[in-house]
Amino acid sequence: MLMMTTTAIDLDEELLNRCLALTVDEDREQTRRIQALQREKRTLAGLARREAKTAILTTHQNAQRRLRPLAVVNPYADRLTFLDDRTRTRRDHEKFLTQVKLARGARRTRPAGGTGFATPNCWSTV
Repeated sequence: MLMMTTTAIDLDEELLNRCLALTVDEDREQTRRIQALQREKRTLAGLARREAKTAILTTHQNAQRRLRPLAVVNPYADRLTFLDDRTRTRRDHEKFLTQVKLARGARRTRPAGGTGFATPNCWSTV
């Protein structure tokens, strides 16, 4: 794992190609919002919010435990095209194909045979 901080606006394209770049809002108004939330966490409303969050997280975790792997086949994969003018698109292409797979899984119920097939609707929303 590599963690790096910088104030530089322009980063090397190859570095961006290999990393997840996150930016931080350093605006004064953002600091005010953070401080207000920190104060709110120490109130009765903050306690109620924390308990509600815990209940929601527990529900989501229980739902995730029920998920099972689903193999997804894209019979149209050889017909899909993607940008190829920069080396970054090598990784972006794989991300695109994964989104098609995820869109398919999210839009359909588990088939009886255990293998899902992507349809054109799966990537029209990607």
